[in-house]
Amino acid sequence: MEGLEVVLINHKKEPSLYNSAMRNTSKNEINFYAHGNLDGLTNNSGKWIKTPAQFNEYLTAKSEQWRNRKEGGNTVVVLYACRSGRATVDDDGNVTKQSLAQRVSEKYGITVIAPDERNLVYSDGTGIPTRAKYGDKNGNYSSEDHTLEGEGNWLVYKNGELTEMYGAGWTPKANPTLWDRIFYRKQIDDKMREAYNKNVGDNKTPDPQTDKDGKSN
Repeated sequence: MEGLEVVLINHKKEPSLYNSAMRNTSKNEINFYAHGNLDGLTNNSGKWIKTPAQFNEYLTAKSEQWRNRKEGGNTVVVLYACRSGRATVDDDGNVTKQSLAQRVSEKYGITVIAPDERNLVYSDGTGIPTRAKYGDKNGNYSSEDHTLEGEGNWLVYKNGELTEMYGAGWTPKANPTLWDRIFYRKQIDDKMREAYNKNVGDNKTPDPQTDKDGKSN
């Protein structure tokens, strides 16, 4: 591959989406294209990545940059996958499950950038997080009308902590420019920051669906 993209898309079933992903040739971050929801990443053909261990296993096989990353380095992963950065919350706004993006960021001490809404991927490989017109507190469809309307956000996790948030029109990158910070960076609500970061540092139990060695079951 020319860039550092990783694609979990069935190229035979979805050639247009696959080809769009392949046009992202940025070499500054690992750009990971997949379908996604609050449970994890998928190719809609039976392959799922739901835990940091499964994420590591897949990237170890697919990404030279991931294999060669250094502990304490500046590895940045961008997930172009629907709601992959969004935590699951209860009716009071308390986080009941951290997003895969946050758990991967904490587990491996890296920066992960991911959308909080459904991610529309365009022909050049860019993505726009877009809200469901009729959605519940977790962004699940609450109507048979699946119209997408309104912009979502790009969430930035560093070492497991939610540190920054950018508007939907931002192009995620390892090193945001001054322009990015002036025109796209958004303030994170204190309640959201507290809820998302409450259990960071306490997430030391083995991943679900893995054995004690961290291998996928």
